[in-house]
Amino acid sequence: MMPGQRPTRTRCHGVTMLMSRHRHIRRLRRKYNPILFGIRAWTAGWLLVDYMSRQDMPSGLKVMDVGCGWGHPGIYCARQLSADVLSVDVDPEVFPFLSLHAEINGVEFEFLNEYLEDLGPSHFQDVDLVIGSDICFYEKLIGPLKDMVALAMEAGVKRVILSDPGRPTFNQVGEFCEQELQGEQLYWRASCPRSIQGQIITVGSIGG
Repeated sequence: MMPGQRPTRTRCHGVTMLMSRHRHIRRLRRKYNPILFGIRAWTAGWLLVDYMSRQDMPSGLKVMDVGCGWGHPGIYCARQLSADVLSVDVDPEVFPFLSLHAEINGVEFEFLNEYLEDLGPSHFQDVDLVIGSDICFYEKLIGPLKDMVALAMEAGVKRVILSDPGRPTFNQVGEFCEQELQGEQLYWRASCPRSIQGQIITVGSIGG
């Protein structure tokens, strides 16, 4: 990068993500217009990546990344945990951005265009870990997210990990997970790619 130029990519925990100003992103945005904020790699995704990097998690997991957006937590799982990742999002317009980042990071994903409330037991068959970040930004998402976590655990998923900057809507999901699913809600801080903070919800356990 030349002196005085602003960076166009971020790298953290072995994952490379392009910023909105990068020419490849600008080119994609001329063709695709993601809704529901699928316009960048959001901070809470890095919080989730940092949290997972500090867990004793085995390789070869089958992972579902719900509300995947540009997919940096799923990319981390594929790169660092050799995971088989299914990326789920309500907006098919995010998948070209996810595909670009998968290519940059040398990983491959399966994609599923689906609403949270339409995920059924068969979707969670053989899934070990469900992850999600920045996916409880509207009050109307509280119920579907609660139901999704409960259904995933009932279907045999070993662990669910969610992250958020700390919205009141996310707190309600956390309280439900603590009271009904023996889950835990944690305050979390990370220093990569910069100083960030927020909350983690974790239900169940999985480890090496």
